[in-house]
Amino acid sequence: MTSATAVANPEETAQECLQPYAEEVLAGEGAAASLLRLQVMRIAPHFRTALVTGEPGTGKASVARRMHGLSGAAHGPFSRMDVAAFAQNLERVELHGLLYLYGLERLEPRLQERLATRLKQIQRETRIVFASECDLRGMLATGRLRQSLASRVGALEIHLASLRDRMEDFEELAHSMLERQGSISRFGADAMETLSRHAWPGNLAELWKVTSHVAGLGRIVETRDLPELVTVDEGSASAARLDQVMQRHVLEVLQRCSGNKLRAAELLGISRSTLYRMLEAAGDATAE
Repeated sequence: MTSATAVANPEETAQECLQPYAEEVLAGEGAAASLLRLQVMRIAPHFRTALVTGEPGTGKASVARRMHGLSGAAHGPFSRMDVAAFAQNLERVELHGLLYLYGLERLEPRLQERLATRLKQIQRETRIVFASECDLRGMLATGRLRQSLASRVGALEIHLASLRDRMEDFEELAHSMLERQGSISRFGADAMETLSRHAWPGNLAELWKVTSHVAGLGRIVETRDLPELVTVDEGSASAARLDQVMQRHVLEVLQRCSGNKLRAAELLGISRSTLYRMLEAAGDATAE
């Protein structure tokens, strides 16, 4: 039997465990950061399975890493795998320590059933943190996640706020990143105002890239020093990303079923009328 780290990609594991913005994930005195720290402190010592949700770049792996350090499995390894790879190689993975399984929103239905069955038999010394870019309610409402698996992974859900929802801590987070890169630069008032108006679709990961861009200036950072920021409508960014993930999955399943909508609906675990609505939303509905 091989270990989880042996099945996972070692380079990918190292990269995910060492997110450069890890310190900022739980930092700040705002409501979102305070709630996150409280949830982690309460859940980490006792959980068996937990679900961490949030947009890309919010630091889901860093939260899992922190939970590992506070859990009863802290003496064991922290391993990272795509949840689909885990579901396909269940018998090859040695379950000990903490296993971080990402990509839950992409897991196809047949593997969901297999995983739900296996979780009933999991060894007691194992902790599993599932990660998804979509929240549990959204995945259930669209038929993306089956109830049999949702009941196993979603009893304890921790949602990571987007950077847009952490703006009360924004200046502190930005300067913290600069300082940790050994920079003596500081953001001037105009530059900070420009950054504060940005929608931050890439969240903390995007902010880290911006601070890396200006860290070597060694002076007050002005607006003209900033890299180009991609403009995304603040109100629709999260919903648009969720819709795209769902629509892409539906179209992929329909393609595997050679266009058979009845079969696709069965595989997705949704009604045919729901499938039609999702296809219409994707601009791909056709008459039978």
